[in-house]
Amino acid sequence: MKKRLASLDGLRGLAALSVLFSHSGFSLDSVIHIPLLTLLYKTFAVGPNSVQILFVLSGFLMAYLYPRIIHPISFIKKRYARIIPVYILVVVFISEIYSKNIYWQSEIFQLILLAIIPALIWYLIEKVKLASLFGTILFYSYVIVQVLFLFLNIFITPRFIQYGTIHLPEFYKHILILMSNITLTTPFVEGVPRISGVFWSLAPEIYFYLLYPIIVIPLIFIGKKWGKVVSFLIAISILKILFDLSTAFMGIGSLYSIDVARASGFVAGVLAGSIYQAQGSIWNRISKWGLNPFFGTISILSFVVIQWGDWAIRDGQSIHFMNLYYLVSSFVIAILALVSSVPTSLPNKIFSSKMLVFFGALSYSMYLIHIQTNHWVGLLSFLPFYSILYPILVLCGATLISRILFICIESIYFRSKSKNKEVSDNLTKAPLKINALHYALILIVAFGCMYSGGYSLSFLLQRHTTSMPIMGLQFERSLLNSKLRVPIIAHYDNLSAIHINLRYAKSANETRNKVKNPSVLFFRLLDEDKKKVIFESKRSAFEIEGSPRFPFGITTISDSKNKRYSIELELVNGKIDDQIYVDMSQSSIVSIYTTSKKALLMRPHIFLMNRLIYILTNRGMIFAMFVIGISYYLYEKRK
Repeated sequence: MKKRLASLDGLRGLAALSVLFSHSGFSLDSVIHIPLLTLLYKTFAVGPNSVQILFVLSGFLMAYLYPRIIHPISFIKKRYARIIPVYILVVVFISEIYSKNIYWQSEIFQLILLAIIPALIWYLIEKVKLASLFGTILFYSYVIVQVLFLFLNIFITPRFIQYGTIHLPEFYKHILILMSNITLTTPFVEGVPRISGVFWSLAPEIYFYLLYPIIVIPLIFIGKKWGKVVSFLIAISILKILFDLSTAFMGIGSLYSIDVARASGFVAGVLAGSIYQAQGSIWNRISKWGLNPFFGTISILSFVVIQWGDWAIRDGQSIHFMNLYYLVSSFVIAILALVSSVPTSLPNKIFSSKMLVFFGALSYSMYLIHIQTNHWVGLLSFLPFYSILYPILVLCGATLISRILFICIESIYFRSKSKNKEVSDNLTKAPLKINALHYALILIVAFGCMYSGGYSLSFLLQRHTTSMPIMGLQFERSLLNSKLRVPIIAHYDNLSAIHINLRYAKSANETRNKVKNPSVLFFRLLDEDKKKVIFESKRSAFEIEGSPRFPFGITTISDSKNKRYSIELELVNGKIDDQIYVDMSQSSIVSIYTTSKKALLMRPHIFLMNRLIYILTNRGMIFAMFVIGISYYLYEKRK
């Protein structure tokens, strides 16, 4: 068994506390007016970047603990056993009990009861030595239900959702929302809400575990086999693919809610964990640097600056800027995690403190339940000196509840882990044996689905060139004080919509509060031959934020085939922080053509070829196929 890294537990504990207080709504200014203390508290209580810490640590620990896996199913079973039980309990609690017009004392009592009952049942199961059998049954049952709801939410649920509203009887609607949350399939359908705002990070965590044995480990193996340069190129390639997918996911269900670009944290963590696990020349160099107090101090200060920047620089910026910020943040955190792993280094001494390690052990339960504990503490406002006691009550309440959940539910996993050391070790005895060609083909098909854009199969799609970038450097263009007009030729009849890749300058929520006369985006479709406006629409510039592939619906033109049109975009009242950028790549504009189901059934090959060409002309898809092909070649050449 690998030794436990207390410093990383402490770093996780700091992240959990940071998320807790960032969601508490507590302002230090309300208690004490000392600017320096206020600055320090705001830098400490940063939720978004602290979630990035958790992503980096997940990647680090997976690469450190499981450099090789011979039984992928056993690995996934272990990760599910760690993550899912307490998650299901909290989901059921929030859905069925929390805020159901009962006293808060009753809510807490029922939560504790909800934790104790399954703990006692499992204790009896362990006594009769049936834990392994029941664990296997529960695992496969959960997976079957998860796959069922994945299929349901992709193909069936959208038929009952219109304009974000689920049109089902209340009972079935409740079951759908509950089970979609339990199975972590809400990202695959737009309109089914998450029961708690903090659950968004659970889906990418689980998906990372599912992909780890079949994608990440082979890539780690390639990096170790072919050296540092190849490892670096693989990491850069994966990061580019993640950023491409972040845009592609905007058109598929509500996958944008995952914000896949933030998976850069897993990439940085895996790189750092692989360096630590290999204990090679890079680690030896980092060990020497880590023991230098100056380098240790710099790594801590860099981390503090990146935490500070999350509210001082990143907050209020566009999604594009945010993802780039978290990319930089991920590698700062990864370096800190490496330096913290050096025994006796300054970061190691700080993050190995017993208090932070204690909160690190409770971090998962605390993360899941802290919104509710903060709400309960808020109901105690009648207490004297409440404003001063509030942060203490928040900390004590979250600690107590998460400790109960840890003892009752999470400890079951750790007991099982300690009793099955031999099984755990078998996960890492030999390299993962896979048929690389099959995985490569599966990946190509999966990427094809992801780059399909989520369009209905009855649509015909066509890409249009915006402009030829000068030496490839013109990536986007601002609409501030200038119009953009792009000529297009329609290849089909029934032109009904135009999708354009756009980016809003800032966060819409921040800008909306600052701008009295918001900028307005005008979209016009002109008949290039007759020089007249066929269709015009206007939108608030705010609407662009969060929708890189922005749709402009038009009145369907039944005889559009082979006709020339011009697309015109104009921004009125635009300002520096309230403007639109247009993606100037050669596949930014997509025209959509509707057709009947009868035509689809009569000529399915035309629709199939149209969609295939659409997917394969996406630069992100071409790059992904290139990376998969090169990786397959390098993996096979290992012999």
